[in-house]
Amino acid sequence: MHKKDLHILESIQNTFGVGKIYKQGPEAIQYIVGSIKDFTVIVNHLNNYSLITKKSGDFLLFKQGLEIIQSNGHLNQEGLEKLVSIKASLNLGLSKQLEIAFPNVISVNKVFNDQKISDPN
Repeated sequence: MHKKDLHILESIQNTFGVGKIYKQGPEAIQYIVGSIKDFTVIVNHLNNYSLITKKSGDFLLFKQGLEIIQSNGHLNQEGLEKLVSIKASLNLGLSKQLEIAFPNVISVNKVFNDQKISDPN
């Protein structure tokens, strides 16, 4: 995010009580959560306060990926390929390096709740 929005990331960090904020170049900042334990805090929050629209689909896939890692599924070929197929469906998809390393991986279908916000309060 742009550094002028630091207060937004600080509010998110304070709400969750996990993660760190870093400078990313002269004008940008980023919020990074790096441990499975800390990701679990955020997942638990989002389980209680669901996302809507297309971000709900990203969250469900992210949660599946986290479950694979928590169960050590990523330590075998099948689990690793499942994790890469989930990554292929998120945000920018696979990097060129991952596409080369996993040429036969097919992205998973993203399912999401496309409801409208009925009351923004």
